[in-house]
Amino acid sequence: ATIKMPLLRGSGRLIAMEALTQAERNLIYAIYGFESFRQNYAVKVASGYYSLLEASQKVVALRENQQRLTDNYRRAQLLSEAGRLPQVELDQTRQDLLRTDDQLVGAIQARQAQLDSFKMTLGLPVDAAIEVDMRELDRLQKAMGLAPGLTNLVALTAPPPPYTEAEALALALTNRHDLILTRYRLEDAERALKIAADALRPDLGLSASARVGHNRKGGSKSGDKQDYSLTLDAGLPWERTAERKAYRAAALAVDSARRAVETAEDSARQAVRTGMRDIASSWSSFVIQAEALRVAERRVRSSDLFQQAGRASTRDVLEAESALLNARNALVSAVVKYRLAGLALRRDLSALELSEEGLWRDPLD
Repeated sequence: ATIKMPLLRGSGRLIAMEALTQAERNLIYAIYGFESFRQNYAVKVASGYYSLLEASQKVVALRENQQRLTDNYRRAQLLSEAGRLPQVELDQTRQDLLRTDDQLVGAIQARQAQLDSFKMTLGLPVDAAIEVDMRELDRLQKAMGLAPGLTNLVALTAPPPPYTEAEALALALTNRHDLILTRYRLEDAERALKIAADALRPDLGLSASARVGHNRKGGSKSGDKQDYSLTLDAGLPWERTAERKAYRAAALAVDSARRAVETAEDSARQAVRTGMRDIASSWSSFVIQAEALRVAERRVRSSDLFQQAGRASTRDVLEAESALLNARNALVSAVVKYRLAGLALRRDLSALELSEEGLWRDPLD
């Protein structure tokens, strides 16, 4: 039996464990990569779902607007026949009704296109029959201080953010998957540099061998013959051109990995600051649009009453209806934007907790 043990080049725990260490790191990279994919995919699905809810709500709002304009047009026809409304104002009502009809057709087509795209995101055939649950939008509105139906304001007090900016920054710098992986890659590069430096050392190896044989001839009672040897092999590093090139490349890789860590940390800080600003701005937009909706509803009621009393023109009524439609759509957009901003921040912090089925723990529950 022969045993060989390197004493200089190729010796030590680092060299011996490198294959196992790198295999463990590859497993860690795969796990973190898969978890990052799950969180990104969850937010992508949520974004598609809420965008589909928004598109569906636009169709509902346009249909309600179409019904109100139809009622206004019928009333305008009666007033015109009685000689109380000029033909030009009747035509204005008809024109707005036709415009709404066209917008409704376009909104239905856009909503159907989004639905097909969402099916593909889920991996479903485009001809699969699915529908979104509009109650989810009512649940969000209620959680944000709006009664279902986009009509009554309950209490528009901004909810406390899940993290302060300092807490979010600290969490991002310790918990973000991409940052963790970037730091691991720096450790891999530093380990590779040490291995490359080891390759520049002289060769010095110790070989030990032992052999046990039989030496019994002619009935000799002498024992078995045993041979032992101990050899020291040495080789000076006269030619290490390839190893020196590998060492320089490893040193450059370490510098590159360090810059990558710095860039990843800056990106994490930027993502947190952007996410916190998005949440604050989307909440402010929600409050503004909620007030705009209340004003628009009051304006529609007032213009209807004033027109019946002969104190408002048809154009005033039509403009009020258009403002109400825009306010409804803008409020739904603000609700969706606020919701997605919260999910995006949790994803950027790698704090989006997902179950094995891919469902997240909802802070609104």
